[in-house]
Amino acid sequence: MSFKIGGSASKTTSTSTRNSQSTTTPIVPEWATGVTQTAAGRIGDLFGHDPYSFVAGIDPLQRQAAQSAASLGQWSIRPT
Repeated sequence: MSFKIGGSASKTTSTSTRNSQSTTTPIVPEWATGVTQTAAGRIGDLFGHDPYSFVAGIDPLQRQAAQSAASLGQWSIRPT
């Protein structure tokens, strides 16, 4: 800050803005790039499938047990 003759003061302010952008390119071996792309493709293929197609169906013995268990609740009342 400087003073002028006459008692007044002056102040000078300067502002500068600098924007910079940098890009880093990783050095990856070719074999790693190929493996990564293959895995990404397979994962992408999984998203295109119906998730229920990966669930095993009911076993015939399970179906038979369920039908037998359902009949346990059916009581018949016979007059004596």
